[in-house]
Amino acid sequence: MVLNKASKLIIDNIDSVEDYCNYYCYYFEVYIPRKTKGYADQFIALADLDNLGSANFKLSITKQNISDGLKYSPERQLKIIAFNASGFATALWSIFKLLLPKRTLSKINILGTEKNEILDFLLREMEISVIPEYLGGTNKRTYKDDLLDEK
Repeated sequence: MVLNKASKLIIDNIDSVEDYCNYYCYYFEVYIPRKTKGYADQFIALADLDNLGSANFKLSITKQNISDGLKYSPERQLKIIAFNASGFATALWSIFKLLLPKRTLSKINILGTEKNEILDFLLREMEISVIPEYLGGTNKRTYKDDLLDEK
């Protein structure tokens, strides 16, 4: 399971779309496999869309990420579960889903902000010990923990 907090990406801080997209591919194809214990050929990507807004969105980056994702990693992602989807995120989704193949669309789930709905859905997909604590699970790891692992 990979958790991504979309609001942490501030577009104005990105100097090069190409560099960012190369990093994005590296993250999913090299970094994540190195961090997993045992063999993992697929993962569930969780995307927390809480506080997502125009400061986190740039069309050129989104287009490149979709293109790269379709080329390099659609089979790695067993499912993509986005939650805390606001009106902005829902509007973006209604546009971008038109660009995706049916095989990819079947892997994507967009959930609202209702905590019980999110937890119920996640429990159907994974054990409670994997679900982050702030979503009702028992996994206490944080982004800070992940950054500390790198030192």
